[in-house]
Amino acid sequence: MKTIFFCHDTQANPRARSHDLEMAGYQVLLVPSGVELLRMMANKTPDLILLDILLEGDNGFDVCKNIQARPGICPPIIMFAGVYSRAGFRLEALRLGAKEFLSTELFRDEFLDAVVKTIGDAEDAMAAA
Repeated sequence: MKTIFFCHDTQANPRARSHDLEMAGYQVLLVPSGVELLRMMANKTPDLILLDILLEGDNGFDVCKNIQARPGICPPIIMFAGVYSRAGFRLEALRLGAKEFLSTELFRDEFLDAVVKTIGDAEDAMAAA
């Protein structure tokens, strides 16, 4: 079973998206902060990280930079936001190494398609290496 770390801000309710992912066959671990995400990654590397831009403490961009700077294999990251959906934020997320930037307003199927594609692309890249 593929594991997803879902790092979200305390203002959002990720339960519906988490449930959708679980119903699609993923194990989802909800993570309340970037600090906690980095701590968890010391023990386990997930197959995907869903990373909110709006977090307590460091924002999602800072957390993405910290993940990318870690030695070893970096799991693919999808950054998302509801409030910060301007093109500049998308470009910054991609520049920092995120594989995708999504708006929280996406429909369920579009969201799941992005997750499946991102995990599949990462698996293809590992197999080709």
